[in-house]
Amino acid sequence: MIQKEFRSNPKTQILKRLYARLHSEEIKVRIQQDIAKIEAGDFGEEIVAKRLNTYKNAIDIHIFHDVMLYQNGLFQMDFLIATSSCIIILEVKNISGHIYFTQNPQQLIRKIKGQPDQKFRSPETQIQKYIKQLEIWNYSHQYNIPIYGAVVFPTLSSIVNSDNTMTHILDLDEIEQFIYKQNQENTENTDVQKFINRIKEKAIDYRINTLGEYYNFKLYHLNSDFLCPKCHSKMLKKSRRKWNCSNCTYTGQRIIKEELDEYLSYFHQDMLKQDLQKFMKDVSKSTFYREWKKTQK
Repeated sequence: MIQKEFRSNPKTQILKRLYARLHSEEIKVRIQQDIAKIEAGDFGEEIVAKRLNTYKNAIDIHIFHDVMLYQNGLFQMDFLIATSSCIIILEVKNISGHIYFTQNPQQLIRKIKGQPDQKFRSPETQIQKYIKQLEIWNYSHQYNIPIYGAVVFPTLSSIVNSDNTMTHILDLDEIEQFIYKQNQENTENTDVQKFINRIKEKAIDYRINTLGEYYNFKLYHLNSDFLCPKCHSKMLKKSRRKWNCSNCTYTGQRIIKEELDEYLSYFHQDMLKQDLQKFMKDVSKSTFYREWKKTQK
């Protein structure tokens, strides 16, 4: 049963919009790189989600995609699967090339012919951390459920050597057997349904970080154009209420609150109100303050 279905990372569209607003080419390069990483991650997770969808009637499993919980800080799991007897966390890695794991320090190394080796943070440490955090979260809710984890490489472009790891490393075709095996090795657990209900109640919606701090830009680094909601190109005013995109066929009205919400995802709110009012110089003061009040609800 799909409890929380696959959705593309909402950060992608936020970053694409920010990219269209920025003047700084240096920051735009960083954003392009981050968008590529997020889209690669989404591609891998969507492959896994489609495969898990075919398992939903095989055994009694409950599938949650992209679950964020709070336990001494936020932690975010690609897939959280509850069976009748246990919980399984899947961490998906869509990384092409020859993949090797190292210990002391734990790292993932990617080798591609003709290119220098690349180092990544080890998904082993990620999955171990998530298991520990979820164990503490369960303990705080008085659930006693076995938790297992695995790292999934869903595409054939990943050639993985897992000899030097103690973590379960799975190919796409191995996921179902792994779930079945862990479920069979444990007895039915009455806490599982309570856990499922609590996850539905407590899972946190996606939160954007303050991007202005992360990418080190200020309001004056941006343009204040009304951007197309579809392709993020500049909108051109055709009449009092009608705007046309300069690039695609989109036609619509300008919704000031949506623009304010966008800027509020970039900067701390308490530093922004007066600066924004001056920045959005083509918006009347009365309209600005009326729409600003809506963002405070």
